[in-house]
Amino acid sequence: MTTFDDGPPDPSVISNPDVVRDIHAAGHLIGIHTQHHPTLSILKPQAVESEILDCYKAIVDAGVTPMKVFRSPGLKDPRSLPGTLKDWRIIRGELTDDWWPFVSEESVIDKCRAVIQESSESTVILIFHDFPGRPGHTFNFYNIIVNELINKDGYVLVDFNY
Repeated sequence: MTTFDDGPPDPSVISNPDVVRDIHAAGHLIGIHTQHHPTLSILKPQAVESEILDCYKAIVDAGVTPMKVFRSPGLKDPRSLPGTLKDWRIIRGELTDDWWPFVSEESVIDKCRAVIQESSESTVILIFHDFPGRPGHTFNFYNIIVNELINKDGYVLVDFNY
């Protein structure tokens, strides 16, 4: 993975097309999250559209056709998308706080439990992050969460398909 000169790995699709291809080859669905991870609420509609379409193009240029679904940075998204994106789907979910620099595995698991228990929805989407090479983000809690929910609480995992 490409890194910035003095910082964390550069997660952009442009810098890491092989990662996108590997994720797709492993059977995962690819959606859009923006090209530069901006706060969309401060952008004009044309800039929002550009952020999404630039990311879409970078994924296509990597050899993968992404789904026309979008999740905004920080889940601070508009209720609808502008221009040519008006027919795209917006994915909403709950952040698990796993992206905080020094979060503990236990606090992420507790957050997931709380989100599920407090939800009035029949479907809950928990959003996790992957930070290769970043200290403190080598958790193995995904299996703990899945096993606990399926074995103890009777939840089922379903394919995410829009």
